Amino acid sequence: MTLIAEPQSEQGQAYQTLKSLFDHTKKVYSLHDPFISASDLQLTDPAHVDIIRKANLTTFVSSVFGSSDVGFFPLNEFFLETFVPDGGRLLKVQGGIFLELKTQAYISAMNTGDRSRAQLLYDLFPDDLESKLLARRPGARQLAPSEADFVKRAHSRRDYLLKEVINENVIASLPQKYRWENFLRDVSNYIGKNLNNDLNGVPKVDFFARR
Repeated sequence: MTLIAEPQSEQGQAYQTLKSLFDHTKKVYSLHDPFISASDLQLTDPAHVDIIRKANLTTFVSSVFGSSDVGFFPLNEFFLETFVPDGGRLLKVQGGIFLELKTQAYISAMNTGDRSRAQLLYDLFPDDLESKLLARRPGARQLAPSEADFVKRAHSRRDYLLKEVINENVIASLPQKYRWENFLRDVSNYIGKNLNNDLNGVPKVDFFARR
């Protein structure tokens, strides 16, 4: 957050340079959409698909920390493809981040008037969460415990928020109840703990090495 808030600092300028290189490279593969689609690029090699997922993870993180202009709804739509490898299950910590992302998306959009608050909640917390999770694990007949926990918590969060859609006092208090800073901390902690695993197997390129 400090790097983004202080773009003129030495570290801030270094970050902006790396971010610019990343953005220009990404446009080769996705000119208009914020996230890259491996299927649209007809990439099927697991190593290539994993690299695309990690590039999308970079887009997600840079967006929530404010250096990319990607809205909540694209972040929500592509969350599973970004955080969960093909055939993998949603882990408990990922489910926690996903739940809070959906909540932050609702808080951001609940007073825009584009859709009713109830419709927003059903868009963000749909009834078919279970089938969407199962679809990512072909052949799976039931949710993993961490996935079942996420679905239960998501529907519970939706039910709570639905009860309060007309209670303006509760609506006004939601940003304090579900703090943006806490969501950022959860994302930061997840990336910090999983960075080495996420980068395992990805070729490392030193863009500044002299040949």
